[in-house]
Parts: sequence; C-alpha cells; structure tokens
Amino acid sequence: MEELAEYQRISDQVKITLRDLERGGFSENPFFHEIIAEVPEYLKSREGHTKVGYSLYFYTYSSWKGRAVYMEDLYVMPEYRGKETTLCAFVYLN
Repeated sequence: MEELAEYQRISDQVKITLRDLERGGFSENPFFHEIIAEVPEYLKSREGHTKVGYSLYFYTYSSWKGRAVYMEDLYVMPEYRGKETTLCAFVYLN
C-alpha cells in the first residue's frame, strides 16, 4: 500500500497503521477483502519479493442497484505490469 501511495504521490495522506489493516481485513467480520498477486520464487523482484501486487475490495449496497463490490485498490509493482505471469498469479485470500 505504501508503494501505491508513493506512486500516486500521496504518501503524506496515508494515516492507517498495520494494526488497523489487520483488524479491518483479517478479523472475524472483515470490513474489506484482499487478493494478493504472487509470483514463483524464480520470478521474484529485484528486492527479493514474491508478493508483487494486491487488490483491496469490499461489498456495498446501493439503494438503486442493490448489491455491489467496490474495488478500492489495484496495484502491481512496475516491473510486473503487463506480464501474463502476474495476471495468472492473483491469489484469493478470504
């Protein structure tokens, strides 16, 4: 999430803590859900990461349209954008 904020040049606006994220997304009744993009070890990033992207989404309800899903974030590290390996590697966590 920090990389996304840096990419958007809004790092100074990030107020949430790791603890907030843990409580909000990994509790018994999560407020949001996430999908992680992960590549095999042999495709790891220059920094050694195998988790190369994420999507954060949540369910909502519209009084006009009914149930809906809202995607808040979709981020893939720049070196993996536009590559089929990344698209095939999104892993659903919840």
